[in-house]
Amino acid sequence: MNSKKEITRGFANASYLAFANFFATAIQFFAIIYIVRILGPQNYGLWTTITVFVGMFSVLLFQGTNKVIIREGSKDVKKMHNVLE
Repeated sequence: MNSKKEITRGFANASYLAFANFFATAIQFFAIIYIVRILGPQNYGLWTTITVFVGMFSVLLFQGTNKVIIREGSKDVKKMHNVLE
């Protein structure tokens, strides 16, 4: 009985995440169309060049560590300083 409840809860959470991901992708798609239309070909090329240049340094940000910090910190707040160090 408990297993069925966990499966239902997992499916509900996964569906929320999938919907949020789809919604964010749709917003990004329409935002790009709007940006291209407003900037025009010349300025959009400049914007793309700057975006790619800044994106090259995203490797140095260690993306994904925030998820680990939140997960480990939620287990025991008193040990949060160990996770951050």
